Amino acid sequence: MDAPASSTNYERLKRLVPLPLRNLVRRVPRVATAPCRVLPDFLVIGVQKGGTTSLYRYLIEHPQVAAAQRKEVRYFDRNANHSLWWYRAHFPLQPALRCRCPQLTFEASPGYLFDPASPARVQRVLPEAKLIALLRHPVDRLYAQFQMAVRRGRQSGTLEAQTLLWDSIDMPGSRWTPQIKVRKAVDAFCDWLPRSTYGPQLAHWFQHFPREQLLVLNSEQFFADPQATLDGVTDFLGLDRHRWPSFEIHHKGHYAPMKPESRRRLLDFFREPNEELYDLIGRRFAWEE
Repeated sequence: MDAPASSTNYERLKRLVPLPLRNLVRRVPRVATAPCRVLPDFLVIGVQKGGTTSLYRYLIEHPQVAAAQRKEVRYFDRNANHSLWWYRAHFPLQPALRCRCPQLTFEASPGYLFDPASPARVQRVLPEAKLIALLRHPVDRLYAQFQMAVRRGRQSGTLEAQTLLWDSIDMPGSRWTPQIKVRKAVDAFCDWLPRSTYGPQLAHWFQHFPREQLLVLNSEQFFADPQATLDGVTDFLGLDRHRWPSFEIHHKGHYAPMKPESRRRLLDFFREPNEELYDLIGRRFAWEE
C-alpha cells in the first residue's frame, strides 16, 4: 500500500531542510514565549555515568514535576554563551505549571559538577535552586566513561594500556584542578581521574551554596533501592512521595569487567580522595572494593 501523501512530503522535507534549520524552526515558538516560561527549581548536577538519566526519567514521572524540553540543557557550562532568554525557552510555560497543582521543573546536566565555572554561574541565576549530585563508585564511573569513549570511537586500546603510562609521567595527584597539563597520550585519562575525585568538586559548589541546598546521593544505593532514594529526593524537594510502578535502568552499559590488577591500582589511587569526600559530607560509601 502506498504511503500517505503527508508522510511522503514530510520525508521529502527532511531530506531538503538541514537538521540545524529544522531544529531552529522548532525552537522559534519556545524562544518567542521565553518570558512566559519558568526557570528550573532544581538541578541534577552530576556525575557523568552515575545514573543521572535514570534519575531524570523517574522524576519526570512524578505528577508534581514538569519536564524540561530535554534532559541536558548545559546552559551553565557548554552553552554559557547563550542568553537567559535561550535558557528559559527550554522550560514549561508558567500558566501550565499553575493550572492544576504546584509543580517543579528541572534539568539534569551531569557535567555541571566538574565544571569549575558552573557553581558561580548557577548561583547568579538560580540562587535558591536545590541541587542533586549522584555519585558512583569512582573506579566504576571511570571505567564506564572509558568504555563509552571506546564505543564512540574517541578512545582506542585498553584501560590497562592507559594505566601503564602512569609510570612515565608526573601524575597530577588526587586533588582536582581544572588545569591538568600532561602528555597528550594520557590527556583523556587524566581528565577521567579527577572526574571521579568528588571531594574537591563538591567543595567548590559548597563555596557558592549552603549545604542544605545540595543533596548528595550514592549511585549504588540508588539502583539497589530506587524507591527509598526517590523518597529522600522528594522529601528534599518538598514534593509529595510517589510510588513508581517500575524502575527501568536507562543507558546501562554492557562490557567486559576490568582486570583485577587495574582495579586494585585504581582503588589505591582513589583511597585518599574518597576519605577526603567522606570527611566533607560526613558519610561513608562502600567503595573499598
